[in-house]
Amino acid sequence: MRKLLAGSNAQIDKQVTQLNKLNHRSQDILGIMQLLIVEGGFGVSTFSDIYH
Repeated sequence: MRKLLAGSNAQIDKQVTQLNKLNHRSQDILGIMQLLIVEGGFGVSTFSDIYH
């Protein structure tokens, strides 16, 4: 029974590690997207006044 639990714990740890890596990667991608939007400049200069 202990071997079975140890094996299950190892599998769970492996999956949690993989999910954490994916989570970090997705956070990196979101950060890059935000940077591109800011740097790309969806500026308000295209509107002539506040009433456009």
